[in-house]
Amino acid sequence: MQLLRFADVPTSKHDRVFRYSRGRVLVMATSAIAVSILLIALGRQQHSPLLDYIAAVLVVGLIVMQTFVTARFRPTNWLVRANDDGLFVHFRSYLNYRFPADRPTVAFIPYGAIRSACAVRERRELPDPDSSRHPNSTTIQRSTTVHLDLTGDLDPLARAVDDEARLALGELAGTPCLAEAAEQRRRARTRYRHVPVRLSSARSLELEWAVAPRAATLLALLSSHGVPTDTTETTQDYAHLETLGRDEQEQRLLELVERGDTIAAIRIARQLYGWDLTRAKAFVEGLRGPRRPSTPNTLR
Repeated sequence: MQLLRFADVPTSKHDRVFRYSRGRVLVMATSAIAVSILLIALGRQQHSPLLDYIAAVLVVGLIVMQTFVTARFRPTNWLVRANDDGLFVHFRSYLNYRFPADRPTVAFIPYGAIRSACAVRERRELPDPDSSRHPNSTTIQRSTTVHLDLTGDLDPLARAVDDEARLALGELAGTPCLAEAAEQRRRARTRYRHVPVRLSSARSLELEWAVAPRAATLLALLSSHGVPTDTTETTQDYAHLETLGRDEQEQRLLELVERGDTIAAIRIARQLYGWDLTRAKAFVEGLRGPRRPSTPNTLR
């Protein structure tokens, strides 16, 4: 196993690349532009401030969305790159392409170092965002992750993945000097709390599979190289955490944070503990703080 800077990853036209869809985000952006133009035209025709307001909200959304669009057309927009020898796993989020390029962000994993691979289709039950009006209602989210069971010394990989996650979540250790503090403040303005890869256990590398082709394509490729593969389904209930102990509640909230769903974690914390927004936000953001230091071989 080898850690590489992104610029040092060898590429070939024969590589199988799993990347975030460009077409999908273009369709979304084009649709939003078309709707905005239509609303503006209708607003002027009907002299409706409401339509103008909705159009303005969509335009602001498009401005925010431009990073998602442009990031998908950059060379860094891939999660896995496969060649005849193994997998290159890019554990820096494609959205955080502005981060320093001098640190390793790619792990090369030979096929022989993968003991097994499993695609997990997860169904998550969360409290409805509008729970104030519908206290017992829930919403369902679905996602797919790929778990690679690895062999060998994973300590360097665990440290690199953990450092990248802390960078994305704004949790750099130590007291920075003035220059470093200024750099952290600048980076925070363009940082996305997206962690696509993590070590879910001492030996399991977990990949958030929001890329194309589907996870089944990766499993077929791994199987062709002699790696045992499997697919399973699971359900996670985040809507009824009041029945759990405090430590398990915090662990489940931490899971949401590491999956990039911090807003849901804050909302659940407010419901569980009766806190206001400020206290719940501080609590959730502190879940990966000094109280929960990561060990060398696991990302917690």
